[in-house]
Amino acid sequence: MTDRVLEALRTDRVSKRNISFDEIRNIAGVDSDIWNELGRGRAILSSEEQLDQYLYSYGPMISSQLFVY
Repeated sequence: MTDRVLEALRTDRVSKRNISFDEIRNIAGVDSDIWNELGRGRAILSSEEQLDQYLYSYGPMISSQLFVY
């Protein structure tokens, strides 16, 4: 399986001009129906699918905590 973020970097969909957390989440955040493997967001992720699910499930919360303006 091709890493969606790496592919976006290779094809210039994401570059230093437009990179953002929201764009990365839009590319990679996918609901794979494996939320139960994330251990309420505390599990050590062992696959790309888990990372994609983590971005989908917890991305908005992480963004709101880290990017306070």
